[in-house]
Amino acid sequence: MKLSDKLSKKLEKVTAVSIAIDLSEKMGRRLRVEAALEGMSPQDQLRKMVGLSFKKPQRPRVTLSLREEDYILLAKRYKINSCNKNDIKKRVMEEISKTLHDQAC
Repeated sequence: MKLSDKLSKKLEKVTAVSIAIDLSEKMGRRLRVEAALEGMSPQDQLRKMVGLSFKKPQRPRVTLSLREEDYILLAKRYKINSCNKNDIKKRVMEEISKTLHDQAC
């Protein structure tokens, strides 16, 4: 029985091995800046540098991890119940968006 293409791709990802690349602070910053200027992740920028395939993201994303204590702090700041995580996330996104917009102007 032949595996579906989707399943085959998932299995390929599982078998991939990550390697750590030690860079100086200056070189790491340069890599991140070049990647950002091209709308790529640093990992994809490295793949491009060594001639491997990569995909440009359709919608570049940056993540922010929030711990429970972060929700509590943000809830106090925004005067929202700390259990209302969706509203807290919405306010965080609005604040970040406004800050980045103000800096761009």
